[in-house]
Amino acid sequence: MKLKVTTSSGGSTHYRLWIEGAPMILLTFLNSEGFSRGYDIDSLRVNKAALSDIERALYDKWDGKFASQLEAVHDEDSSERYARYFISAFSPVFSCAYQVEYDTIVLLWNKLNNFRATCSNSKFDSMLTNLFKEFLSLISDYFGELHRKSLETEKLDLFDDAARIPKTGTFYSRSYSASLNAVALSVELSSQIHYDILDKPKLCEDPDSFYAPHILDDNFKLLMEYYQDMNLEAKNGLWPCAMYVTVVEAGVVDSLMQKQADALQYRSTRIEIPEICAETIKLCHLSSVV
Repeated sequence: MKLKVTTSSGGSTHYRLWIEGAPMILLTFLNSEGFSRGYDIDSLRVNKAALSDIERALYDKWDGKFASQLEAVHDEDSSERYARYFISAFSPVFSCAYQVEYDTIVLLWNKLNNFRATCSNSKFDSMLTNLFKEFLSLISDYFGELHRKSLETEKLDLFDDAARIPKTGTFYSRSYSASLNAVALSVELSSQIHYDILDKPKLCEDPDSFYAPHILDDNFKLLMEYYQDMNLEAKNGLWPCAMYVTVVEAGVVDSLMQKQADALQYRSTRIEIPEICAETIKLCHLSSVV
């Protein structure tokens, strides 16, 4: 991973961070911490050269299979959107820019270090710890040490259940399972909704551990092949973006309605989000925007 930092037009306290070779899971955490960007993860080009041999082979295989499935039902969705579920959340395949204030960088620096000091010894936390260590080293090369004693108890928003309750408005809350990919896209759709990861993913070979696109529902043989290939990645220590995590989503109803409207507008790139919104609205006994 590489990092280039320049002063932005916002003045000496505003910076432009160009990150090259970033994994999806890092971008998800940056987005959840208020880093400003003019893109969504789904629009970023995948650097296939950075994929492992297994990932690249399965990505290409399923890009072709999903293309055939979409063509059969006259669907113009991009097969690549579906094939991305086979990319590991820790693979350094994306490059993008952020506009960010200095205080936000300081807060993130402290939150990442706090996580490293208090995380569990699970495989997922170990992977995050190594990733955060690498990113912190890049930040420190430019800004130096950013430790603040007043921030020693601050948690990353995705692991902070205390940040769930909004101060104003009609409040809703729901727990559900979603893929790592869906969490990344949800965080981008609304900064006014809080997401708290309760149950971190494990390298499990159970089909119920992975999200499967509904386009496979009517083809049992192909669905089983999909799960088999997901299991192959898990057996090889990879963390495909289809892996389920348990999430608590909380916010005000107006933000949920806006999230649903945005998800429906960009349905082709938000594979899981519209159905999650619809289920949340139904379970919370709310009126949909559609």
